[in-house]
Amino acid sequence: MNRILFCGDLIVGDQPVLFGFGLDSIWSKRGYCSIFEEVKEKFEEADYVVGNLECVVKERNVSDGVSEWSMCCDRNLINALVTNHINVVSVANNHTMDYGIECFDAMVKLLVESGTKVIGLREKPYEILDVEGKKIALIGASYVGKYNKEKTGFFYSPTKEEWKNLVKDLADCDYKIAYVHWGNAFISLPTQDQLDQAKEITESGIDCIIGHHPHILQPSYLVNDKPVVFSLGNFVSDYWQERLRKTNYVELQYQPEKPKFYTNACMINKEGAPTLLSNVTEMVCATDLKTSDKKVVFKNRKIMRREYLIRVISNFWRYKKKSKFIKWAWDRAVYIVKYQRQEKENPNILY
Repeated sequence: MNRILFCGDLIVGDQPVLFGFGLDSIWSKRGYCSIFEEVKEKFEEADYVVGNLECVVKERNVSDGVSEWSMCCDRNLINALVTNHINVVSVANNHTMDYGIECFDAMVKLLVESGTKVIGLREKPYEILDVEGKKIALIGASYVGKYNKEKTGFFYSPTKEEWKNLVKDLADCDYKIAYVHWGNAFISLPTQDQLDQAKEITESGIDCIIGHHPHILQPSYLVNDKPVVFSLGNFVSDYWQERLRKTNYVELQYQPEKPKFYTNACMINKEGAPTLLSNVTEMVCATDLKTSDKKVVFKNRKIMRREYLIRVISNFWRYKKKSKFIKWAWDRAVYIVKYQRQEKENPNILY
């Protein structure tokens, strides 16, 4: 084998707007393992499978409400990752710190003890993978912040100088990949900020970028003649909209003369699990770079907020710990109103 598979966001927890009937509520009763049933065989054919772990693994408490357990799952998930050959995860994203640094550190400890390689840590954001005797450096990073004010545990908003220093530290590696959390949520084209970040990263000496966070597929482009996958979308999640359930994984077949990239289209089913749609096809990287502007961002935000509101109203009877959910919803609405002016300048302040 000489393959590394990359999938996008692994959101193995109930979103707040689906609390009590989202992904964790469905799959925790089954131990999580069968979430990956349809892709397990493909995963086992690879040397490494990489995913963005966009949730928090912690101890379950039956009294927990939406503010204590949304975006969470229990430690059975780690066994599911190991069982399904997902052996590298990034913790550099805007949800792993939702419950503070102690919870973050405890989750990382469990992952490491299971034999899972963890990338995106503040002190050491990379792992070096051995692919048939070749050294492949994989670096996790996030340009999207955390919601609390604690010191972050992940590699956040690296500068060009930091990328250059990493490239120097990894000089003896044969290929260097950045696996980054960036962009604006729900937008099908990359932002100008993403493009600027891609230019900085590739100019620093990174050979390839694989991106996530927008929760929707975005195109792949060549930036400085290097492949950049701007967004793989979700891979496991309880988003219900069809556009947010379309996904794929990228397969890197490492060959020293010219690494080759392939994609395999998937669809997330109504229970949040990935299903295969097609065979592997060679990845095409466009050269005519197109980006979204803030008008597109806010148009999509209005659509999403309307969809969320409809979802909440039509499913209110299903919410667990309703009084806690009402408080969360009120606090969230106040937060959005409070920061709506800043949001116009920095859309990432809310997502």
